[in-house]
Amino acid sequence: MRAQAVRSLGVPPVSDATREYLAQLARDERESQEVRRAAVSAYGRSRDPQALSFLQSLYTSLSSRDLRRVALTYIARNNDQRAAAQFLIRVATQPSDDSELRKMAVLRLGEIAGEQALGTLKETVGRTDADTQLQLQ
Repeated sequence: MRAQAVRSLGVPPVSDATREYLAQLARDERESQEVRRAAVSAYGRSRDPQALSFLQSLYTSLSSRDLRRVALTYIARNNDQRAAAQFLIRVATQPSDDSELRKMAVLRLGEIAGEQALGTLKETVGRTDADTQLQLQ
């Protein structure tokens, strides 16, 4: 019930105070995963540059794979597709990052489908690492 209420806070227009509250919930490790996920989703729904900046910062600071996945989803849906693609490319090509999250970034890049994203997708397909080989089979 609380997660549903938090999610409803993301209906645009969103005030600065509401954004601050959502950011606090998303970062608070004492909150349930469900509430934190709802906060990330609500914040990301605005799709503006402020949301993109927050989600990118949040992604790099989170340890939860599930929350990072939600952040990647809303990064890809942001109105600034070029900046979103640049961030997703960094995640997709970061060898030290979680392989599942790299795959998710590639998936989200495919949804953006710009020239920049297509180049990274082609490069990723050409790799010979185990994760890519597994995906190609």
